[in-house]
Amino acid sequence: MDTKEALDRVIDLIALVGKQYKMVFPVHPRTMNNLERLGLDGRLREVTGLTIAPPADYFAFQKLIATSAFVITDSGGVQEETTYRGIPCLTLRASTERPVTLLEGTNELVSFDLDAVSHAMVRIRSGAFKQGRVPALWDGHATERVFDVLNHVCDLSTSLTTISHPVCTGAR
Repeated sequence: MDTKEALDRVIDLIALVGKQYKMVFPVHPRTMNNLERLGLDGRLREVTGLTIAPPADYFAFQKLIATSAFVITDSGGVQEETTYRGIPCLTLRASTERPVTLLEGTNELVSFDLDAVSHAMVRIRSGAFKQGRVPALWDGHATERVFDVLNHVCDLSTSLTTISHPVCTGAR
């Protein structure tokens, strides 16, 4: 997001969304510096319904996701978080390294095109956007599964609830 053209497109997209939804845009400092350097920060601040915020910490960002009607992103991690929370996600990329979010989750790849995003927003608002589901093993029990494997490999002969600091003395 270093060129005026790219940032103009982002602002156009945000303005499109702002016509129908209130939104929060956690702006990376480098992006904000580029907006200011290119004289686009004023245009961004004029967008109806937009709250410009600094980058959010993990918990604040999770709250933003959980309380959103949908999320627009290019981040792989956000695709996973929205899938887990059942929040529609429009990913502005041609491909993703997180295909499970497309196949099972709430993620959809959308071209960086105002008409494509507008069409997706209509489907979200009408309830026609895919519902998705939380993929298998995304159940919050990864620690227990890892411990079971370590227990098997290291022969710890105990349970996760009875040991505070498991130490593997040697794998077999």
